Amino acid sequence: MLVLACRGVQIGDDNEQFNTYTYELQDPTVDFAKVLSRPAVRDALNRLIMDPKNDELRTKAAEALCAGKWTLREEELLDLGPLGRRSPHSDVTHGLKAMQGYITVRNCQGVQTGDSCYQRNDFIYVCRRATVSASSLLKSHPEVTSSLIDAVVMPSQKEWKEPGEKLNAAVRAALNSPESLDAIPDRSINVSPRSAGVLRDRDGVSIGYRCHAADFKAVMVELRDPGNLPKCVVKESGRLMDHMAAQLRRQASARRESPSAPSAPSAPSAPSANAPLPIARDKRRRSVTSASDLDRLLPPPFPQSPNRGPEPPSGPESPSSGRGFGL
Repeated sequence: MLVLACRGVQIGDDNEQFNTYTYELQDPTVDFAKVLSRPAVRDALNRLIMDPKNDELRTKAAEALCAGKWTLREEELLDLGPLGRRSPHSDVTHGLKAMQGYITVRNCQGVQTGDSCYQRNDFIYVCRRATVSASSLLKSHPEVTSSLIDAVVMPSQKEWKEPGEKLNAAVRAALNSPESLDAIPDRSINVSPRSAGVLRDRDGVSIGYRCHAADFKAVMVELRDPGNLPKCVVKESGRLMDHMAAQLRRQASARRESPSAPSAPSAPSAPSANAPLPIARDKRRRSVTSASDLDRLLPPPFPQSPNRGPEPPSGPESPSSGRGFGL
């Protein structure tokens, strides 16, 4: 067996090895643009921007962000890309031969030979072109979904610093979660000393019987400006603001152009007990008394003597002009 350009190599039986793998992601790319461009997501965000405090609309927007196309193979959350090695190990072994020539070690760092040994290795990788699947990230981490909605729908009055820091902190915490770290494949390897072949560019190599290796992983996200938001998020937020302004203008225009509807006639109200009664016009009363009725109402005429003729009417100074009857 040829072990070539490896780091942290143990050769022997009953050995224990503890390896820590740290991945430094320098400005990783999160493809939020692909998710935000979905028609269902845009429709849900368009509704939410008109009523940002509506919990039901917010829930529907989160569901639209987390919903993706069904695929036979689940998309990996993190693609580390090319790894640049950076390790504190400095010793390099050239042409070491061990175990009666069965194993040849060349250009390796941190080589340990013997039985029942203990070795601890710290490996650091610089990832300058790491990419994060936004779809997988949003499905598995609700806090990232909530921070993304806040960034595009309710930007802070402090421009973009506050929502940017909140979203980046959520992404950083998500990448260091157990689910995300488990998605990174283990790098250590344990092989039999009688195996044939070449081991090249491996970190954490254990060659022997009854050997045990424990791997620990960590992710460090380095951003040039932790308050910066991805350009696609800023662009989507601007589109939503334009949509809201256009909706408000259309509503205002519709209110100005719509004619006022005629008011229905009100039903007459019952007169109040204290309200003054209306003054009726004075109408001339018609007489309903007939001529026969008048004859009955007048007193009967006095009987006259048959020998006396009719007397002439008395003048104004006549004694009979007073009350009583003249003699």
